[in-house]
Amino acid sequence: MQDVQEQDFSSMEELQSFVESKIRQQNRACKDDFHGLSSEQMYDFLYHPFDSPNTLNFHLPQDNLPHAAVLTLFLSMAEGIGENGIKPTAKGNLPRKICIVAAQIYNTKHGHQQRWHRGSVNKEDDFYELHATRIIAEVAGLIRTYKGKFILSKKAKGLLAKQKYNEIYFILFQTAALKFNWGYGDGYPECLIVQQGFAFSLYLLFRYGNTKKPQSFYEDAFLQAFPAALDDPEFIDDELVDSERSFRGCYTFRTMERFAEFFGLVNIKLDKSEPYSYDVEITKQPLLDEIVEFPFLFAGADDSIRH
Repeated sequence: MQDVQEQDFSSMEELQSFVESKIRQQNRACKDDFHGLSSEQMYDFLYHPFDSPNTLNFHLPQDNLPHAAVLTLFLSMAEGIGENGIKPTAKGNLPRKICIVAAQIYNTKHGHQQRWHRGSVNKEDDFYELHATRIIAEVAGLIRTYKGKFILSKKAKGLLAKQKYNEIYFILFQTAALKFNWGYGDGYPECLIVQQGFAFSLYLLFRYGNTKKPQSFYEDAFLQAFPAALDDPEFIDDELVDSERSFRGCYTFRTMERFAEFFGLVNIKLDKSEPYSYDVEITKQPLLDEIVEFPFLFAGADDSIRH
């Protein structure tokens, strides 16, 4: 704000107004580290993702039955629970029959998502995706425990009766984004910024996901925006793994695999160009463009951003 010295102010109020105006200009300026976002827009992404209509908007999927593993598993689980509910196991999990049926349906519709070998499913603990779906659905108020049984909530029964599956999907999506702990059971440090930055990750996928890109592209972009993520003491203190390598693994696993792919927003394939490599290539799916929009992108933007 060097031009403050060049101004002639008649009062402190006028000076303060001038400084505040300059700060607003800086906050609204696009930043290269944020891939074209301003500080104000990034603030909306981080702290008000579902309540910032000038920055981003979320919508119900256009298809009433969106192709997403989380919805497939919820509907299978809901079918197993039924109208009268079902008794959980001694550990409080879904009974074996529901788990086996859900695994069969999942393997038929989404088996391509299994990049790691998984043994046979005999219980909920054998099937993380189903376990996560059950927890998300409980947090979302779609299922609950009543008189020693898992039952469908009144809200869930109403949506299922009207076949409003896209609304169920959106409830699960919003709950997973904001309330479900992404780090649950994955062994990585807490690293809250990965989940808090979910809207920024969706923005990156929205802008660049039309063409296949390696996971490193999105890892680089996220670290460029949030370099302080590597200062997490739990990453630094891990003597067995380099902190940046650990963060990158955490980011891709949580954001791309357990969130974006699980909700049908991206397609992930192992990069076969390098033998014995576990790196993946990522492209967005049409569902992503259906559920989120960024109004500011299209004010004079070219088609390379829209498509």
